Amino acid sequence: MDSFNLYVKLMEECGEVVRAASKVLKRGRHGVEKQHLSEEVGDVLACIELLQQRGLVDTPSMKRKQLRALSKYSNYFDENGECGKNS
Repeated sequence: MDSFNLYVKLMEECGEVVRAASKVLKRGRHGVEKQHLSEEVGDVLACIELLQQRGLVDTPSMKRKQLRALSKYSNYFDENGECGKNS
């Protein structure tokens, strides 16, 4: 897969994660919807790994941002994912 098609695939998979997350909110956080969301997130992670392997993203920058985001988001959400932990 060339870089153009990999970027397109990443966009498609991110869209599928959005749709799957929406269904989880509409229909519940358990069962088939949770499974589908998990699979779509796996597809996005696979695309990210391919981007890294091919040098199409700067992995150290990505990891730094990931750590900052984890720290930031952990202040917003409790262990159940509910908003308002420290807002």
